[in-house]
Amino acid sequence: MFSFEITTEISIIILFLVLIISTILTVKFKQPYVFWLLILGSIVGPFGFKLISDSSLINSIAEIGSILLLFTLGVKFSVQKLIKQGISPIIITSIKIFAISILFFFIISLFGFTFKNALFLSLITAITSTAIVVKIIEQRGWMDSDEVNFIINILIIEDIIAVILLTFISGFNDITFYSVIFQLIKTILLLIFIYFFSLYGVVPFTKWVIKNSNEDVTPFIAIVLAVGLSYLTSRIGLSASAGAFLAGSMIRYLPNSLEFETSISSFTLVFSSIFFLSVGMLVDLKILTSINLIIIVAILSLLAIIVKLAVSSVLPFFYGLNVKKSVFVGIVLIPIGEFSLLIAREAQKIGIDLIPITSMLIMFTALLTPIILRYENSITKLINNTISTRIMDKMASLQKIIKN
Repeated sequence: MFSFEITTEISIIILFLVLIISTILTVKFKQPYVFWLLILGSIVGPFGFKLISDSSLINSIAEIGSILLLFTLGVKFSVQKLIKQGISPIIITSIKIFAISILFFFIISLFGFTFKNALFLSLITAITSTAIVVKIIEQRGWMDSDEVNFIINILIIEDIIAVILLTFISGFNDITFYSVIFQLIKTILLLIFIYFFSLYGVVPFTKWVIKNSNEDVTPFIAIVLAVGLSYLTSRIGLSASAGAFLAGSMIRYLPNSLEFETSISSFTLVFSSIFFLSVGMLVDLKILTSINLIIIVAILSLLAIIVKLAVSSVLPFFYGLNVKKSVFVGIVLIPIGEFSLLIAREAQKIGIDLIPITSMLIMFTALLTPIILRYENSITKLINNTISTRIMDKMASLQKIIKN
């Protein structure tokens, strides 16, 4: 009698078919790619129709995907460009993350969340999805404007802070005041050490390899850099993700770095997509049958949107943007994404399972952001009508002082 068994090979075929379907749905419904990957991942995963149910395969895919995702983000990062931007974007981004984290932490603590759950959820909420935001901006053709340049600067700095947070979290066994201080100092010192080791050790060796080979070796160099530095950072007590990010940032120091980035773009897109898909597989669809859990996620999503919109709309104004542009920035920076999932994965390693809630938050915020953008003008009018002319004049004066 004929029997059908889903082998590893068939699981991999299904996985790539799902990636293709996600792309079609993205084009058809104009929703972010990540949104569909998470939904379809939950459908084909072990908690859905069990089309992909090998837990070791899923974990391996997630690990490799997260490393190459961070490598890709690191490729887009430039220390020189960050220095040229000055200190203002760094201060604004730091204030943004701190303010959102604190506000969200205290609000959800009132709803009965434990200290650890509230802490990690506040960090998860504070980080914005680079992938989703860039896709929203590209789909609407808004790439050349003051507010978009401001958003890109914010996202770059957020990525760096998120890498530090990931490394910071990965070393926790217990959360106390002294362990936090020790872990923070350890994280910063080790990241500095790895950066200079990469700059003066890895980069010269990679240049020598490129000089004595051809372009066919480029993808292999990318894998060796990403996996090698990830392994090194994990061995010295840091997050593997930090090593992957630093490995990507080293590409800027290589000859023909732009060609290098182009040649690996499709390669890294595949694995970063697989990462989101694998995280979706960890989401138990039974969540949808729990009215209480759906209500909790809906409330958390609403709170996240309100807090992020409020904080992210105020800060750009003091950077020199008008109210309309500031509101636009605030709305676009709502989506939660890739780093939030990575933080949730690190939290899971110390016994705090927030992956299902994080995935649902990403779906909610990714779905609602384009809808909120339709009411951008209405929100701007509401703010202008609410705030008196006298207050606006004082804020404008303060804006000039900060900018100067």
